[in-house]
Amino acid sequence: MNTKTFFPMAIVLVAVFGMLVTVAGAGIIYETDFEAPTFTAGDIDGQDSWVVEHTTGIISDANDDPCYVIAGVQTLNVEKDGGTAIVYRDFTAQTGKVIIEFDAKLAINNKRARIKVLNGTDEICVMGFGSHDFFAVGDGGAGNVTQYLGSWSANTVYAITVVADIATQRYDFIVDGDTLADDYYFSSTVTQLDRLRYEGPDGGATFAVDDLVINDGIPGVGVPSPADDAEGIPFAVTLSWQGTGIADPCGPTYDVYFGTSATPPLVSSGQEEETYDVSGLGMGTPHYWRIDIIDPNFGGTPVTYTGDVWDFTTIGYKAWGPNPGRNTTDIVYTEVLSWGAGYGFDGGTGDLHKVYFGTSQALVTSRDASVFIGNQTGNTYDPDLDVETQYYWCIDEVIDSTTYSGDVWIFTTESPICVPRLQGDLNGDCVINFKDFAAMASEWLVDTTL
Repeated sequence: MNTKTFFPMAIVLVAVFGMLVTVAGAGIIYETDFEAPTFTAGDIDGQDSWVVEHTTGIISDANDDPCYVIAGVQTLNVEKDGGTAIVYRDFTAQTGKVIIEFDAKLAINNKRARIKVLNGTDEICVMGFGSHDFFAVGDGGAGNVTQYLGSWSANTVYAITVVADIATQRYDFIVDGDTLADDYYFSSTVTQLDRLRYEGPDGGATFAVDDLVINDGIPGVGVPSPADDAEGIPFAVTLSWQGTGIADPCGPTYDVYFGTSATPPLVSSGQEEETYDVSGLGMGTPHYWRIDIIDPNFGGTPVTYTGDVWDFTTIGYKAWGPNPGRNTTDIVYTEVLSWGAGYGFDGGTGDLHKVYFGTSQALVTSRDASVFIGNQTGNTYDPDLDVETQYYWCIDEVIDSTTYSGDVWIFTTESPICVPRLQGDLNGDCVINFKDFAAMASEWLVDTTL
C-alpha cells in the first residue's frame, strides 16, 4: 500500500485476557502484488485462481505498460472494450469480518470502475470510482442508493480499504485513511463472504490494481519483500512489509528478526518503519526473517502478534529462479524455460550456461550426454514439450571457466485442453503436426503383428 496510515475504523481486535500478550498467526487470507513468480505478464485468466469475464484482465509490467504500473514491476489492469469487464477471485469463505486492502488508479476522468465484495454471485458491497467521485451503494440506513462521497483524479494512486462485517451486515469504504462510507448496509442478507470482483471502466480506459491483501481483521503482517522463497537477492537489500488490522490511531510498532538460522534473532525492537536495511550478506546463502506486529492497545497492555518466518537466498554462482518454478504443474506445452544467471556471469569469454533437459531425473542428475542440450550464453531455452509429461532440467554455470553445478528442477505439463481429442492427434497436444506422425511411426516400429 502507498500509505502507512492506520485508522480508527470498525476493526475487531483480539481480546486480551489476564496476562495474554502474545498471539500467534495473522489473519491473512490472500495476498499478492501481481508479480513473479506467482504471475506471468499477459492474460491473468487462470493464474492463481483468478477469472476473467467478458473483456480483459491483464498483468502489465513496467516495460510493456509503464503508464499503468502502480508499484514494483507488475500491476493488474482491468480493461473494458464495449462490454462489462470483470475480473474476480474467490477466497476462503468468511463468516465474520473481511478487510480488503489494495492500491488502485483509474486512467481517465469521466469513467467508472467498481469494486465488489460478494457472496458467490450476489453483490453485497458495491463501491468504486464514479464520473468524478468515489461512490458506494448504501446510505447508512436501510436503503441501497448510490452515494457520491468525494472527488478523485485520474492517474492518481489511492489506497483503498473495504471492511465488510457479516455480524453487522454493513461495510465501510476507506480511501487514503479517510472513511468515506461508514456502516453502509449490505444489499442483501448473507451468511458468508467469499469473492472479490473488479469491474473495468466504461469506454476503453484502464482500472489498475496492485498490492492486494485480504485479511480477517486479526492483526498481522504480509506482502514481504523480498518475497518468501525468493532467490538471486543482492548482498544488500531493504526488507519491507505491510501491517494490517490495527485500529489504534497511534499505529503499530514492529520487532524485526533476521539471520541465517531458521529461528532468526531479534535485530530491531519497537520500530515504526515498515522497512529494515540489511547488508554484507553472504553469497548463495539462505536468510530467514520474521516481523512481529505490536498493537499499542489504546494505551493498555501492548499485544504482540507473531509473524510467519519468511526466507530468501542471496545470489551465488549457481543458476537460480527457474521458470517454470520448482515442482510446478499444468505448464503449457509452449512454455519457454528461463533462469537467473549466477554471480559474475556476463556472457564474456569463459562464461557459459550448460543446459540439460529430459524426462529422466537420473539422466539429468548424472549429466548424461543424452540429455545435454548444449552450451549457450542466453538464459532461455525453448524445448519441444508434450502434454501430461514430467520434465527434469538443470543449468550448470561456467563462470570464468569454472563450472558450478546447478539444482535439478522439475515441472509437469498440462493435460490436453481439447475434448474430445482430435482425430489424428496422437500425442494429445490438440495440434495435428509432425510430432503425431513421429508417434505413429514409433508405434509401427514396435508393432509385431505387421
